[in-house]
Amino acid sequence: MTRRLQYFLLFSMVLLTLVVIPPMVSAQPPVTSAAEIDYPPFSIVTADGRVDGFSVELLRAALKAMGRDVSFHTGPWSEVRALLETGEIQALPLVGRTPEREALFDFTFPYMTLHGAIVVRADNSTIRTMEDLRGHKVAVMQGDNAEEFLRREERGITLITTPTFEEALHALSTGDYDAVVMQRLVALRLIQEGGIPNLRVVDHPIEGFRQDFSFAVKEGDRATLAVLNEGLALVIADGTYQRLHAKWFAALQLPARQRLIVGGDAAFPPYEYLDNRGNPTGFISELTRAIATESGLDVEIRLGSWHAVLQQLEAGEIDIIQGIFYSPERDRIFDFGPPHLVTHYVSAVRRGEIAAPNSYEELTGLRIIAQRGDVIVEELRALGLTELLTLVDSQEEALRELVQGEHDCALVARIPALSLIEKNAWAGLQLGRKSLLERKYAYSVKAGQQALLAKFSEGLQVLQANGEYQRIQDKWLTHYREPPHTLWVALRYSAIVLIPLLIVLALITLWSWTLRRQVAKRLSERKAAEAALQQKNEELEQFAYIVSHDLKSPLITVKSFLALLRQDIAANHTELIDKDMAYIQGAADKMERLLAALLRLSQIGRIDNPAETVQLKTLIDDCLATLAGSLRQQQTAIVTDASPLQLRGDLLQLGQIWQNLIENAIKYRGDQPQLRIEIGVEELERETVFFVCDNGMGIEPEHAERIFRLFAQLNPGSDGTGLGLTLAKKIVELYQGRIWLESQGRGHGCCFRFTLPAALSR
Repeated sequence: MTRRLQYFLLFSMVLLTLVVIPPMVSAQPPVTSAAEIDYPPFSIVTADGRVDGFSVELLRAALKAMGRDVSFHTGPWSEVRALLETGEIQALPLVGRTPEREALFDFTFPYMTLHGAIVVRADNSTIRTMEDLRGHKVAVMQGDNAEEFLRREERGITLITTPTFEEALHALSTGDYDAVVMQRLVALRLIQEGGIPNLRVVDHPIEGFRQDFSFAVKEGDRATLAVLNEGLALVIADGTYQRLHAKWFAALQLPARQRLIVGGDAAFPPYEYLDNRGNPTGFISELTRAIATESGLDVEIRLGSWHAVLQQLEAGEIDIIQGIFYSPERDRIFDFGPPHLVTHYVSAVRRGEIAAPNSYEELTGLRIIAQRGDVIVEELRALGLTELLTLVDSQEEALRELVQGEHDCALVARIPALSLIEKNAWAGLQLGRKSLLERKYAYSVKAGQQALLAKFSEGLQVLQANGEYQRIQDKWLTHYREPPHTLWVALRYSAIVLIPLLIVLALITLWSWTLRRQVAKRLSERKAAEAALQQKNEELEQFAYIVSHDLKSPLITVKSFLALLRQDIAANHTELIDKDMAYIQGAADKMERLLAALLRLSQIGRIDNPAETVQLKTLIDDCLATLAGSLRQQQTAIVTDASPLQLRGDLLQLGQIWQNLIENAIKYRGDQPQLRIEIGVEELERETVFFVCDNGMGIEPEHAERIFRLFAQLNPGSDGTGLGLTLAKKIVELYQGRIWLESQGRGHGCCFRFTLPAALSR
């Protein structure tokens, strides 16, 4: 097998096992940042002085994912930008990537793209495009990317800068300016919060004014940039980004009309239906009203034919469906909220004629009736059971036609079917005992309307937390739950089970004594096998759990900068193209190093060379010769023990232990003017302990175990893969030994000690 094929197979396995995990806690100091005081909803300072906003929270979350904290200065944009330019802080949470700023800052991959807009007074009907601004006074915030955009070419406008956009909008409201150019979402938020009713945002976005917003660091600060890129990739992958986006932008992205139209099925009791006066009622209708009250929403519930309701949502005629069953087919068209109920579909037949089908196979050859647009119909199509299928507008109509003898079987949701049978006194109908289909019940919107969905989902969570959801559910659904069994029934069923069980247990007891010796022997062998299997499972679990952290972030980095590369190639920005390529190359190089290290790790214990006997001194001398260049370059003083001890095993594997520990000492020497490494062995009463000690930067005692885990790095910006100590530990354990760290903390050096019982040859 070629090395390239090995890399490909390992890389494919990693992709299949990717999971998102929070990285381990780091001892690094907080990252210093700064936030604008008035750039909602991205960056704000609350009345009590707290820094908040979407970009601020996103930066906090990204650094937390990397085990880092962050502290904030505050001020207007011109001040916070200057802090980063002078290096007084390390990062900014919100900076638009522009050609003018490339010489000053390095950017993460963008986390949001926004379009510029023109804001005018509500009574202004003449300004609709950039060309209409010619001859007018236009305000922007000083230093904002809107100012940079407008100054790139002569536009015939009088450009005025203000410290904040809030000041610009208030001055526009009073007639000081004719227009303000800014980001659309920021304008909507400031107009809403500032209570400026005489302003409006022009519907058409400004052509050419498209901004990719990123975290930014000072030009050349690669270490901080790497931490931010990886942390941002993690919070996007684990759903934190989506949650924060819904929190801060939902109100701005809700439908423009004040009243929200909520659709549902008019004949699906007890979940939703029309009462005798034609008003929407039922469990889900009452739940929707409670969510609206909790969330401050004005809703109108419209119930109708289910198939028509689905079409109305797809066409945008209604805003949200209050109750729908999830299916993969529907997931391509709609977005679903968190499920809060599970419902089962069953068959219904006329009592005494045929047995109610309990599987899809039993439906073959039967005349089936179901509700048009129902989720069970998707299953029937997939199984090819539509030849004798009839569709009607409601489950009530399906059951009615079944009663009339027009069909052999109806497929219905169990609880609505029970409600309809009770309502219409259809005692001649019988429901199947086994579920044909189980589906989750949730709110749903047209794909892309996550903000509205998030608003309902948040309200639902509140009701579930305060007990109101349970109260509503008990009111409408308790009647349809299975009644509790009486004590006599419980005892009868217990006896049916327990008496045969007791007989079997007695037989087992009489028989088991003859097998105890064999069992004891096999148990011992099994425990040994289970211990080995448990170790392998733990290694595999740790591999799948941690590899995703280190391999997913370069994948996301490559994907993000490929998108930027297309834009920069189209715009012929040569300098930006080179930077994009550098980021992509760096991410690819990191992935190649990680895969090579993983391949080495996977071969330990699987690819063995013939066992040989070697003197300890010879083994150490060979390792020092291999590292001679690095040792000379670092002017390292080496002290070794001339022990006559001999080792037996795979010499390449044994040598890797000392080589990795020596390389670790060189890499983390700290600011010592003279690095000193001591290599030796101690003959104790019960065991032989080898050691590699140095006077380098040291490690805090609380990290003594974590450093041996896959990809564990106390400094995320270091060049290593984080696998050196993991390799050493795995080889040590292969020889039935153990390895541990002794260090008094930073500045006090490290001493790695280990044993190799299975390798000792005296």
